[in-house]
Amino acid sequence: MIKHPCRSETCEGSKGRLSTYHTHTIVDLRTGPRHPSQTRGCRTPVPVFLPSFYPVPCLPATYMIEWRSVVDDPANTEVTLAGGNSNRVTRLGATVRRNTGPHTPAVHALLQHLERHGFTGSPRLLGVEGGREILSFIDGEAGTYPIKPAVQTTEALDTSVALLQRFHDATAGLALPDGWVDHQVAGTTSEVICHWDAAPYNIVYQGSRAVGLIDFDHAGPGRRIDDIAYLAYRLAPLCADTNLNAGGWDTSVDRLGRLRRILRRYPSEHRTLIPDLVTDRLERMKHWILTRSAAGDPTVEVHIRENHVGIYAADQHFITSNRDTILSALQ
Repeated sequence: MIKHPCRSETCEGSKGRLSTYHTHTIVDLRTGPRHPSQTRGCRTPVPVFLPSFYPVPCLPATYMIEWRSVVDDPANTEVTLAGGNSNRVTRLGATVRRNTGPHTPAVHALLQHLERHGFTGSPRLLGVEGGREILSFIDGEAGTYPIKPAVQTTEALDTSVALLQRFHDATAGLALPDGWVDHQVAGTTSEVICHWDAAPYNIVYQGSRAVGLIDFDHAGPGRRIDDIAYLAYRLAPLCADTNLNAGGWDTSVDRLGRLRRILRRYPSEHRTLIPDLVTDRLERMKHWILTRSAAGDPTVEVHIRENHVGIYAADQHFITSNRDTILSALQ
């Protein structure tokens, strides 16, 4: 325990006047309270802090019971979350657990940077335990396939685009430590940190409102248009007619109208690159799936089983066949 720095209920203010403060019993959190189960030693930062005149991070003891139950209730069952094709993702209480990897230091540096810069649309890093990172859970539901009607609304489209733009703005000028996954297009100059998988399944929605970005495993330097193009592919969507229904979309969806709306909300002087960026990206994705499958990687089994290679090939054909029409819509 530590005392209020004034060591009493009154202290002398900067102008010599005595000021009275409501006092609490203060818990020093530098030692990192242990997980309530006493079987794990995770140190977890606290979401509420007292004013800066306290010399260490601290929390009123009256909040501790609520904090510990919110951060990680051992009575909760650890459940696997939807998605996570290449990384098992589980939820325990108000936390999310994900496997670490070579990319982890760069991802953690990114998450900490976003928190420092006031970006509220990403998980908070809480620690690492047993080879897994511990993140805060963002309340809502990811826009997994088939896309639900709420995620097809113009509100979902607009808020998804705004969320991506705010993420980019928060990362301008950030240099990540080694380990980030290199997706940068050859011969281009980085503008921001890209998510590199900005799609509805990596966006958390509350109803039809996008509130959070998740899964930053592929994050790395790039141009804004690199993320915009992929989001447009997924949310316009720029996919083959034969793939619309399987993805949850009605065949009457106004793909070009939604594409124009995305670029009105997030303008880019490089917008005419979108058709080529998407087809090139899909080619790399197909190559990755086939290469990893040939190497016996079990994480791509779902991609093979669901014929993602065939889906991407059909979408490439759609974009190539309608390239002039798409470009006209982008003018």
